Amino acid sequence: MKKNEYTQMADLEDHHWWFISKRNFIRVFITQFLGDGRKKIVDVGAGTGGITTLFSEWGKVTAVEKNQLAYEKLLRRKITAIKGSANVLPLQDTNFDLVAFCDVLYHKQVDEIKALSEAHRVLKHKGYIIVTDCICPWLWSKHDEAMEAKKRFRKKELEELIKLSGFKVLRSSNIFCFVFPLFILHRLVKKQIQSENYVDKVPSVLNAILKKIMKFEAWALKHVNLPFGSSVIILAQKS
Repeated sequence: MKKNEYTQMADLEDHHWWFISKRNFIRVFITQFLGDGRKKIVDVGAGTGGITTLFSEWGKVTAVEKNQLAYEKLLRRKITAIKGSANVLPLQDTNFDLVAFCDVLYHKQVDEIKALSEAHRVLKHKGYIIVTDCICPWLWSKHDEAMEAKKRFRKKELEELIKLSGFKVLRSSNIFCFVFPLFILHRLVKKQIQSENYVDKVPSVLNAILKKIMKFEAWALKHVNLPFGSSVIILAQKS
């Protein structure tokens, strides 16, 4: 990711509706399968730590981050962090209960097969991975280029990669379903003006409205898998 993307993320992720919604979706999946037990968790490609702090609800969290600017922001948040790559995790074998890849596998620098293999290595027997990532290749835009992405996955493609890496998929769903038409419209506008930024600061009233809409989507996600959306969330268990 470019430097300005990390700076923008750090400024927005604690209160912007998109980041809050992502955390709510992750909370739904983890609560359904991990319960309330104290776990050892690693957040791979943790960025500036907005999601990493969420994982502390379930236990002790270690962040792995390659980018120096993001790593420094993690330390300022007082998050336990290690410099390292998703492709070669600087972690011991069979030591964690959960590995998280939150919008990580689609990056150019990440080999998804190596990263998933590394997750399998560091997980305990019957440990879990949670993956969120961008889908719908036809939505590719300047923002994806700014994020240094190599591709947007297809949902089935990502599920198969996870299975081939030694995991059993327990649950998989599209997310950002309720705002998907707005997402498409937003991307089309951004393409016209050649803008790289996707997650922009929004007026407080609109931010509050979108948070309420997405809170309802998180409630729906507790009960059903959603039929479409701009991203996917997958929870799988080490076979």
